[in-house]
Amino acid sequence: MKRCAYCECDNPDDAVACADCRSTEFASVAIQVKAEHKISDAEGRFWNTATLRELAIFILRLQALVFFFDAALDLTSLGPYIPIILNSSSSAELFRRTGSGMYLIIFRAAFHMLAGFLIIIYSAPLLTWMTKDLVQQHSPRRPPPNSQ
Repeated sequence: MKRCAYCECDNPDDAVACADCRSTEFASVAIQVKAEHKISDAEGRFWNTATLRELAIFILRLQALVFFFDAALDLTSLGPYIPIILNSSSSAELFRRTGSGMYLIIFRAAFHMLAGFLIIIYSAPLLTWMTKDLVQQHSPRRPPPNSQ
């Protein structure tokens, strides 16, 4: 398949001009892979047909992993508080002995976990919400150079 360099429409390999916009410029859609980095046919088809939106959603979901990592780092800060937690008889005594530091660490870890889950679950609607103003401001495309 050939992909039009102008409108990104897929065309047959023997096409001389784009079937959609009549442009004669085509971009290569073949993935160049080093011999030691072989990918399966299914993965190759995925990367050849992946849209910018799918890649943006993938990047948002990677950000969710960063939030989970931050939550894990926050929870490692609770180590010094464990003996105090085990030796406290009431929540008032626990707060008196630890101050607000332990609760802030727990809140921060919970916030990172919640943010990560929300991004994974709602990444597509979040992307739509983030780009709605850009879509409205986007001007129509200019006609291709070889249109008739």
